[in-house]
This record gives sequence, C-alpha cells and structure tokens, in this order.
Amino acid sequence: MEYAWRFADEYSACLFISAPSPEEFRRNLAELTTELGIAAGVTEEQGRFQATLDWLGRDNQAEWLLILDNVDTDDVAVEVRAHLPRLAKGHVIVTSRLSNWAGGVEPMELGVLEPEDATKFLLERTNGRSKQDDDVAQAEGLARDLDGLALALEQAGAFVVARRKSLAEYRRRWNEADKKVHEWFKPEVSQYPKSVAKTWQTTFDELSTAARALLRILCWLAPDPLPSFLFDGAIVGQGGIKLGADDDAAAEDALEELIRYSFLQPAKEAEFESPGQIHRVFAAVTRSREPNPEQTFAVAVALVEAAAQGSPQDVRTWRVWDPLRAHVAQILAVAEQRGHTKSTTRLMSQLALLFMVKGDSGEAEPLMRRTLSVAESSYDAGHPEVARALNDLASLLGGTSRFVEA
Repeated sequence: MEYAWRFADEYSACLFISAPSPEEFRRNLAELTTELGIAAGVTEEQGRFQATLDWLGRDNQAEWLLILDNVDTDDVAVEVRAHLPRLAKGHVIVTSRLSNWAGGVEPMELGVLEPEDATKFLLERTNGRSKQDDDVAQAEGLARDLDGLALALEQAGAFVVARRKSLAEYRRRWNEADKKVHEWFKPEVSQYPKSVAKTWQTTFDELSTAARALLRILCWLAPDPLPSFLFDGAIVGQGGIKLGADDDAAAEDALEELIRYSFLQPAKEAEFESPGQIHRVFAAVTRSREPNPEQTFAVAVALVEAAAQGSPQDVRTWRVWDPLRAHVAQILAVAEQRGHTKSTTRLMSQLALLFMVKGDSGEAEPLMRRTLSVAESSYDAGHPEVARALNDLASLLGGTSRFVEA
C-alpha cells in the first residue's frame, strides 16, 4: 500500500483486489470492469473477468499497478500464476503467506518492524495514554514483547488509548495474560504467534459482555467488509443475538467498542456502508477460544439467514446479496467442515442462484449439486426441498445447453 501511494502518479491505474480463493480472485477481478469503465453491457461474470484481463493485456495500455491481496493458499496461488503471463504489461504485487513461488515472481519477504520503528509507532499510536517518565523504556520493552508484529502493536496501542492506561500498566496486564494463554495456546496447531495470542487475551478481558458476544459470532464470518445492515436491531433480534434491552443501541455500542479496541479494522474498498472487517488472525484466535462453537456458529448462521432475504433472481435484492456473498460462502465452508450442511441448505441454494443469474455457472453448479445431495440424503424423494433442488439444477443445465441431463 505504501508503494502504491508513493508511486501512484507513475501509473495509469492503481488497482487492488482481495484474492483469498480462486473464486474470489476471478469475481473481484471481474468487478474491476466498473472502475475501469469497460464491458458496460456485459452481465456475466466470466465475460467481465475476460474483459479485465484484456484491458490489462493491451499493448497500447499505459503501465498499471495491480495488488492481489491475501493469496494465502496453494489453489489460489495456482490460479494467479496461470494468469500472470497475461498481466505482463504492468506491475503486479502479490501479498501472501506462501513462500514457494516459482520463477517469474520475485519474492520479497516482509518481516516485522525493527525495534526502533516499533517503539516509535507505539509512542505515536498511544499519544492519548497516561504519560510516565519511563514511557520510552516501556515502549522499547513492549516492542520486544510483541516481536515487532504490526497487528499486535496496533491492538496494544488501541487498548492503551481506549483505557487511557500507561504503557507500564499495559505491559503488566500483558504479562498476566500469559497464565491464561498458557492453558490454551498450542504452537503446533496455531497459525499465529504467542505474542498475538497474549495481546488478544489482554484486550478480550477488557471487553463488555455485549462486545464479547458479538465478537464470538463475527469470528465465524469472512474477513471481508461487514455490511452495516447486518447489525440492524431487527436482524440482530431475528438472528437470536442477545446484546441488551435495545438491540439497535446495544449492537451499535458493541460495534463501537470492537472498533475502538481494533478487533474490527476499517473495511478495505467496500462498495457499501460498512463498520469494518475482522482481521483473519483475530478471527482465528477467537474461534480457537470459543467454549461453545456449535452454539455461536448456529447464531452466526441465523444472523446471516435473517439478513439474506429476497430471491437472488430479483436484481433488486443484489444490494443485500452482494455484500453478504463472501460471508455466506464462509458460512458454507465452515458448515461443510463441521458437518452442518443441512442447516445451511437454503443459503447454499440461494448463493447458487445468485451465481447462476450473474452468469457464473461454474460457481453455481457445484453448489446446486451439493444442495441436491444434501436434500436427497435428508428427505424423501418426493419432498419439496428435493424438487426445488432438482428444478434449480435443471434450470442451470438447460441454460448451458445440456438439455438431455436437464
């Protein structure tokens, strides 16, 4: 991001997309057609995806910058590498936790902040702290405690400012958290360092009951911008979330608290109103600490179900379905892992319909076949749910000229 800001004037366009999966890579690249002002009459996602690639590959196109963020799994890395030859007319930056990139990609390891920089950051970030004579020494010590990890430094700073504590007091609480973290942190299975776990624990202990409850539900959703309408009082109530006597006010207060403590961070390039998004590391820590995962996951499903109203086949509902799409996909992935596919069949079916009407049959068909499989294993052959799943799949097959199977 710093590079993009510094050298923006040297590019005809500076583009940024999140690409945590092959599907989202293609989908988000396709959505760049709006920003680029191309393919105005094309509605199918595959067509817009190709239009973006064509624009990026034009010989007469002035040099551009494309940032692909969160390319953290092998399957999306394969997808990205397959399209890199078509992206040779500009500059591409890929952010990834993977290190095994093939030739053609120049690896540049991004480590932690140097002690001096981490100390300076803490002193600037906590300008509203209770100031003491030993602040510099305490900031130096805390920078070492947190291993220079930017995410941990940011949350520690947010805590100090929110509670108006001294750096020395924060370090004392951070060290006390070690006892709790020692009981549950398992380095062999965790995807984050112990310093992040201790920072999470220190801040989590200070949250109100309502903010904790909301965080424990949001950790099951995607690390993508959260639509503001998800926290409307009526939807929160329908989702079975009990935050206080007044659902609207309680949700607003809990959200403000999570933002203040940096559990929620500003949403990146959201095209809709959003209070922010949960960082994938904090979501992972929260899930690992969840005492009742089945219960809180069920509430997360109910919350998304309450918000995801209207048929995706009606274009007027896309203002709801588009912001929810990443979160529905995350819910479905978790349900598959935990064996709860029956409870998410409606969401699976509706997401498939959204893909179908947007022209992405490649995404829609596996979801429709999965929906049918779940319905056939859960109900009698003549059940309406089976009929609905068969009908949706038949529509897709007919629309892709596979008439015999349809």
